[in-house]
Amino acid sequence: MVPPPALTSTHPPSSTLAPSAGAFPNGRPPVTAAAAAPAPAVASAPATTPATTAAACAPTATVSGATTPPAADTRPPPPPPPAAADAHAHAVTYVGWPVRPDNWRAGAAPAQAAVAALAAAIAAAEPAAVLAPTPAAAAAAAVAVAAAAGVPPAAVPVYPSAAALHAGGGGGEAAEVGEAAGGRRRRLRPPPPPPLPRLAVAVVPMDDCWLRDTGPVYLTAAAAGVHFRFNAWGGAAAADGGGGGGCYPDYAADAAVGATLLAAAGVPRTPSPLVMEGGALSADGDGTALTTASAVLAPNRHAGDASLLPTVAAVEGALHAAAGIRKVVWLPAGLAADADTDGHVDNVAVFARPGHVVLHWAPPGAADHASCVAAAAALAAATDAAGRRLVVHRVRAPAVAPRSRVEAAGVVDGRPGVVRRRAGDALAASYVNYVRVAGGVVAPSFGEGAAVEAEVAAVLRSACGWGAGGGGGGEGEGGERSRLCPRGRSCWGGGAPLRDDRTAGAGVVATGGGGGATRAGTQQRQRCIKGGTASTQALSRLSARSRHGHAVAAS
Repeated sequence: MVPPPALTSTHPPSSTLAPSAGAFPNGRPPVTAAAAAPAPAVASAPATTPATTAAACAPTATVSGATTPPAADTRPPPPPPPAAADAHAHAVTYVGWPVRPDNWRAGAAPAQAAVAALAAAIAAAEPAAVLAPTPAAAAAAAVAVAAAAGVPPAAVPVYPSAAALHAGGGGGEAAEVGEAAGGRRRRLRPPPPPPLPRLAVAVVPMDDCWLRDTGPVYLTAAAAGVHFRFNAWGGAAAADGGGGGGCYPDYAADAAVGATLLAAAGVPRTPSPLVMEGGALSADGDGTALTTASAVLAPNRHAGDASLLPTVAAVEGALHAAAGIRKVVWLPAGLAADADTDGHVDNVAVFARPGHVVLHWAPPGAADHASCVAAAAALAAATDAAGRRLVVHRVRAPAVAPRSRVEAAGVVDGRPGVVRRRAGDALAASYVNYVRVAGGVVAPSFGEGAAVEAEVAAVLRSACGWGAGGGGGGEGEGGERSRLCPRGRSCWGGGAPLRDDRTAGAGVVATGGGGGATRAGTQQRQRCIKGGTASTQALSRLSARSRHGHAVAAS
């Protein structure tokens, strides 16, 4: 673990930043069949674009008989729209399907059951798409997800790709139409794709299921998606779980997932030079982000190339240029048990809304108590990009037993370069690593009983601004923020790998914003869940099917 930087730091002056490759116009581009191809790089634009042609034709100035060109504009380009917050409305929530027998016990069957419950719970509030790495895995996922949602398997369509999912399975090819006058032909825009199904499965090549980390970070209004470089949390130099290497050496498919999902949804791609994961960042949607030094500045993220080792200034500059982040609040470290990711922030502290942070809180004597105290101090000393002090909502750390011998024995061992799962390992359990859905939150459940989960749900309601009695603007507070953007999620609705399946996917449910159900949303929910006139009812029935008890708290 690297020494922590200053707990908070402001962004360097904008004049020192590299030009942004992500300054795309606001508004989500139309989804077309051409979206399946990667968006062209900004540098590939022809030299005779209107902007450069206009500059070349600009009048010159004459000074003392000499002709001199006008002074070059050295102003930095404007930053792109900021990274979207989890609270922003989603077009779809992607859910990864676990299959690796060297990471998931019992052939991943227990984890798959929990993930199916999670996908069904999300679908009760908004569209959910389970992404599986192979056609066979996708077929199995569809059956499991349908059972968890209480619908026939035929009600969960399976698409051969993410592009087919977003095109409605029909391809949506643009047509060339001949015109009578002169026989000219013109290319027409395809019709808009049909609405995404409430619950679906698509085949997307992946090495493991952690879409929160491997997927892109979307900007507000889906103006673009930032695609970080990915090296499985530390590169291919994994040495039996030690030595600072990654979790597995075969991560080429995971490294390409971000580009695949952006192209499928027709969202422009902004590549980032940072080796970083989505779970290492929590954005408020207004230009502020939380992160941990232990993960983002870890030397293993750029192992083998010392010239690329990140610094605070380099990370902040790259995040500003690509993701519109104007202020980074640095926490020293994540959870001690979250060794796979070097301590992602999404297990310790996340933005519930601008100015409000949910903080994992371990009691005195616990392994993470000192880290929680340090994080609380950093948050207390910080302001966001708008100059606001941060309000911190503490949520209790769950009590989870270490990995048992039986659980460890169920994981296939022996593959070189893959981190081993040993009996006695502590598990990175956190209620903070939740899924924000339309009108509510779905958090992991750890079997601590209804009273504890009701307490957790109350904290999450307060953090999201729903209060004790309901109402209040939790979701999409007007303007750009009310517009839809896809949101990548891992199979626990967060990023840091728990690497265990004892947390039920559907977890604690806290609802807000008047129950989170518009009339149209309620009608969709009835079709998917077979009844239920409010999100709390649908989620209550779903949560009853998972392994542990659940608290369903209506606003």
